Amino acid sequence: MPKNTNINLANKVARFKKWASSRQGTYGEWECDYQHWDELWKAAEESMKDFSHENSDIETINNLLYTIARDNEIERLRKEAIKYPELLRQLARFGVDSSEPDAKWQVSVSVADAQLPDAADLIRPYLNDNNEYVRRRSLLAIAPFSPNEAEEIAKVWMDKDYEYSRIAGLHVLDILKSECLELYLERHANDSSKYVRSNVEDIRKQRYRE
Repeated sequence: MPKNTNINLANKVARFKKWASSRQGTYGEWECDYQHWDELWKAAEESMKDFSHENSDIETINNLLYTIARDNEIERLRKEAIKYPELLRQLARFGVDSSEPDAKWQVSVSVADAQLPDAADLIRPYLNDNNEYVRRRSLLAIAPFSPNEAEEIAKVWMDKDYEYSRIAGLHVLDILKSECLELYLERHANDSSKYVRSNVEDIRKQRYRE
């Protein structure tokens, strides 16, 4: 039988979905207009606190993933999840098949922030997600835990058409202090994207300060 905290979360999520039915996707950051965030945060946090393998169920995991996704501006819940390693593992495992990209990238970041021993294995599936932003944040997240793997992916990304993938590649190479970073900084100093060029300049300035 679901715990009362899980039932409460389900009720609060249902209320949010009812409110969101006429607003979702109509404008940026639409979730911020919700008037009952304090109640939704509290319900999610209580459910996280009470989590155990014995009382976990897919509905509750999905409700948490949904709520984390809606909380993508404040990121309060993804930070709260860091306190609960086993819950975070469950969120990461079930999140792979979620339809919520804003939950996926936050889970990847939280797994990295929590420095779980199995962080690389939990984050790795997200590197192949259909959503570019999920892939990008996940590559940055996995870099400290699987540096050789991250470096090879970053080098491939430097030839991607999407400018933000190239930017992520540069920053991963910088984080890892890759020997080939200078090569890519030189190559992309005249990149077609002003944002890539700007990041090249920023990385170079930071390196010179060091």
